[in-house]
Amino acid sequence: MRIAAMDPWLRLGYSKESISVYLRNPEPDAGRLAIVVNDAVAGILCLRYPWLRGVYIEMFALIPEVQGMGVGSRMLEYIEGEFQSKTRNIWLLVSAFNGKAQGFYRAKGFLQIGKIKDFLVEGEDEILMRKTIQPIKP
Repeated sequence: MRIAAMDPWLRLGYSKESISVYLRNPEPDAGRLAIVVNDAVAGILCLRYPWLRGVYIEMFALIPEVQGMGVGSRMLEYIEGEFQSKTRNIWLLVSAFNGKAQGFYRAKGFLQIGKIKDFLVEGEDEILMRKTIQPIKP
C-alpha cells in the first residue's frame, strides 16, 4: 500500500487503512482496478459511472517506478475506449499542488472547469477537470 505514502494522498491525510477500506468497499456504480506491470501491482484506477453525464476518475495512482513509461496514457486510453459509446465526458479532481498531474491531464486533453477551495483538507484546493470524448448530440 505504497500509495498512502505518496502525494497527493499523503499530503491530504489518507492513511493506508482508509485507502484499503475504500478499495475493499463494493459499490455498484464504482469500479476498482489494479494496474499490473511486469506481473506486479503498480497502481490503482477507480472509476465511478454514471457521474455528471460522464465517468469520474475517483482515484488514479501509479508507483513512481512506472511513471513516465506510458502506463498512465494507456489507462486513459482504456477509459476512453470503455466509455466512448456510453457517455460524453471524463471527469476528475486533481490537487492544486499537484502540478505534475495537472500537466499530464492537460497534455491528454483535459480542461480545467473550476477550482474547489478547501474540498478535502482545509488550505488545499482541488481542480475539477473534464475531457469531452464525444460531441454534443443535436
